[in-house]
Amino acid sequence: MGSRRVLLAGLAAGVAAPMLATGASQARAADESEAVGRRLEALRAAIVEGDAKALDALTTRS
Repeated sequence: MGSRRVLLAGLAAGVAAPMLATGASQARAADESEAVGRRLEALRAAIVEGDAKALDALTTRS
């Protein structure tokens, strides 16, 4: 379970970093930062709770 958490945390950071590093305007960057923060919090909660359905939804591209 610990390695899964590390893997998912790395995945989250890998997804978040490029989004935050874009050359978007400050307002857009702030909006994106908030959206990423919400998704990361949802991911953290799903990991802590062991919610496989939520983890799948958060880590699967549609």
